[in-house]
Amino acid sequence: MGPWEIIGTLANHGTLVLYDGAPDHPGPDRIWSLVERHRVGVLGVSPTLVRALMAHGDDLPAAHDLSTLRVLASTGEPWNEGPWRWYFEVIGGARCPVINISGGPRSVRASCLRMWSSRSRPAHWGPSLGMAVDVFDDAGNPVRGRSASSCAPSRGRG
Repeated sequence: MGPWEIIGTLANHGTLVLYDGAPDHPGPDRIWSLVERHRVGVLGVSPTLVRALMAHGDDLPAAHDLSTLRVLASTGEPWNEGPWRWYFEVIGGARCPVINISGGPRSVRASCLRMWSSRSRPAHWGPSLGMAVDVFDDAGNPVRGRSASSCAPSRGRG
């Protein structure tokens, strides 16, 4: 998350909060305490960290004022539905978009993009900010919206 946050913050003349150390030390509510104390608007974490923080339950984030959050960001890997929903609903109060800006090692520039739409879909993939991308079959036809079986290579090709 670091390079995206640093570049985005500097490009937008914002303030960046960075900290050193474990996310759950001196207590498992360290991140929520930092959000509250520094009035953080955009929180960037990895899905792995969210899964680890979920293990501490909903009471710790609920004990902190997270109302300053506007955007929930992540990078490093794709989301799965349970942690995504927890991040969106418990941390973001079901009001903050969840943006996964890079998607992990298997997808160079894809993102779980939920930007500013009114609907929220866990682990929904789309192009990264400022990118116009698509996926094409062997014949050069776009495959977005087609079923997996219709995208399979035809038999008899060798």
